[in-house]
Amino acid sequence: MKISTVIATYNSAATIAATLESVLQQTVAPDEIVVLDDGSTDDTLSILRSYASRTRVIPGKHEGVAAARNALCKSARGDLIAFLDSDDIWHPTYLERQIGLFAKYPKAVAFFTGHVDFRGKGKYEWEERLPDGPAADELMDSVLFFKRYNTSTGTFGSMSYCCVPQSVIQRMNGEPFQTNGADDFYFLNWALLSGPVVYDARPLVAYRIAEGSISSDRVVNYGERVRAFELLQERYAESSHPGLIAEFKKAFASHRRLFSKYLMGAGETAKARTQLKCALLTSGSISAIAKSTMMFSLTYMPSAFQPKWPARYRQT
Repeated sequence: MKISTVIATYNSAATIAATLESVLQQTVAPDEIVVLDDGSTDDTLSILRSYASRTRVIPGKHEGVAAARNALCKSARGDLIAFLDSDDIWHPTYLERQIGLFAKYPKAVAFFTGHVDFRGKGKYEWEERLPDGPAADELMDSVLFFKRYNTSTGTFGSMSYCCVPQSVIQRMNGEPFQTNGADDFYFLNWALLSGPVVYDARPLVAYRIAEGSISSDRVVNYGERVRAFELLQERYAESSHPGLIAEFKKAFASHRRLFSKYLMGAGETAKARTQLKCALLTSGSISAIAKSTMMFSLTYMPSAFQPKWPARYRQT
């Protein structure tokens, strides 16, 4: 069994070396490290050249992270693909644990571990080696994972703590990431249709919170989620699992309501009203309809009396 580490990078000169070092320091080394530079204009490429003997670098033009990940998936030769963002850092035992999970659960469509958040441009210093011995891994069916992923995205919110079998990628025609809306959000909601997901809650990845990132902009973030669900709607309607269809409708309405909240916070009341109208059509339960109706009525209040939901996460 072979494992590929794939990294999409763009203008990451401040962090890419620390990220690559965390891969090179794994207790079980990947069979290949493939990095796609998405048209960087800083010193990223020169730093990547210093790792040329241990990595395979693919130059590219600036097309965005989704297109870069699709190209990386096509280039990867491993049976298991380990995604890593260019500013995050793996614990030395990360791949060792993921390979073990893959061997234990060969029919799973994705493997996640826990993570810790950190800020700044420097390295992340792990306090100590994690205890030896088996961890309490959790096997989730598609419905449970769907509910967890769409209600607690901090747990599963980054590809840096996710590995996916090459066979799953190939079932998605080799281009699993959607280039016109919420790439990883689309991908993971698509992938779970075909099997269970495994989760090891131990914090094996340090996730770097970047100031001014897209993920901190709630209007952009939730707008992309709504777009992803629009793209997935037909595929889920064809599912033979009624429970999954019901959860999809519930989550779709919830994402529309959240999107509308942040649109109102940004002063875009008319767009918020449109989202809430759509949520009413897809809510699927009395409680969800009540929530959407209440929020819809708020859009007709004078702006001075409307709730002030912040359109951006506050950086602390």
